[in-house]
Amino acid sequence: MPLLLPLAILAALGDWLAVASRRRRLEGIFKPLTMILLIAWFALRAPPGSHPAAAALLVGLLLSLVGDVALFLRPRAGFMAGLLAFLAAHIAYSLAFALLGMDWGAALAAFLAALAIWSPVLRRILAALRAAGRAKLQAPIVVYTALLAWMLASAVGFAAQAGWRGSAPLAAMGGTAFLLSDSLLAWNRFVGRLPGGRTIEHALYHLAQFALALSVTLAL
Repeated sequence: MPLLLPLAILAALGDWLAVASRRRRLEGIFKPLTMILLIAWFALRAPPGSHPAAAALLVGLLLSLVGDVALFLRPRAGFMAGLLAFLAAHIAYSLAFALLGMDWGAALAAFLAALAIWSPVLRRILAALRAAGRAKLQAPIVVYTALLAWMLASAVGFAAQAGWRGSAPLAAMGGTAFLLSDSLLAWNRFVGRLPGGRTIEHALYHLAQFALALSVTLAL
């Protein structure tokens, strides 16, 4: 259905406005609605039976929806459930790019670069967790960060294999936007609220999901 993607974009805009105006009830409607519409669009454009990469990407989108709901319904108690859902989603996204074909050398270089660039941010978040008496979250967040960095690296590896043509830049953009979005989420939650931080976080999150879905759709 051609209208699904424009409707998903409109739902994302509705979510950003809801977050910016602090209308949590509307945020609880528009954020999952965006993912539901994107999932429906992707499933129709790239059916999971058409290619293993399509199935992997669809699983990642569905797990992201689960993570969204867990984080919204139980912001504190549901954090670990949301973290695990997104961790599994990043594994699925990484698998999708591996199945499409990757330049493993470029992926490894991107992985190490992402870890090096983001290590100061990670250290600051871990310090804030210790100060708040939530040291138990440190190990899960370190593991999550590593898998998120590998998802970004997989997208870059796919882009390099494709010669940075067609859908390739979208994949790299999606991986980068996801890393930025999750870094903002962790900073806002554990270190301190940044002005407009949650709105930017949501915008980057949706940009990431749309870019990843579009990149795989175009690649297939």
